[in-house]
Amino acid sequence: MTNDFPSLPSRLLGMFTSPGVVFEKLAQRPVWVGAILVAAALVGLSTILVPAELFEATVREQLQNSGQPMPDSLSAVGLFAKIAGTAAAVIFGPLMTALMAGIVTLIFVFAMGGSGTYKQYLAVTTHAFFIPALSALALLPLKISAGDLQLRFSIGTFLPFLEDGWLAAGLGWLDLFGLWGWVLVALGVSKIDPKRSWGSAASIILTLVVALTMGSALIFAR
Repeated sequence: MTNDFPSLPSRLLGMFTSPGVVFEKLAQRPVWVGAILVAAALVGLSTILVPAELFEATVREQLQNSGQPMPDSLSAVGLFAKIAGTAAAVIFGPLMTALMAGIVTLIFVFAMGGSGTYKQYLAVTTHAFFIPALSALALLPLKISAGDLQLRFSIGTFLPFLEDGWLAAGLGWLDLFGLWGWVLVALGVSKIDPKRSWGSAASIILTLVVALTMGSALIFAR
């Protein structure tokens, strides 16, 4: 254990100021619990602070769009959606982060013959994903004022002229803060495996993220 190892607040702040330095430290000492708990708390807080009325309005719109009948107590459904959404964010958010770290490990260690351990990639991923987790809370006032739980800053945000369809949907799902987080993961990969450049890692990760997102839009977007 090195004496100059940064504290959790310093490491999270470092995601904005000096992520490369933080990832070099994490490569030597891959801690991850604090970062994953902070991210879960931020996402959970960004959900629990949403007024139940907004969940109710969202459920009403979804039922209307799908042609399903309205329940007798829509307010209770909205409250349930709020509680369930918060629980899902707190529980499944960390699980998804752990899964993403596993995929990164499979790609760069097993498929591409690089170096590093799952714990190292987990430490990098949990710290990098602090960015999109924080953005969820930062965007909350805009979501409430716009009355839109799905509001996000995405590539599609800057292309409003696109007609409805899979392309517009896919670009709308490419959240800029999420992409920022993945670029940071790529930087972490280069610090764990010095033979892998940041640009190379970023090109591989972003290509996969974009391909999966656009493929999902092609299947699910209407």
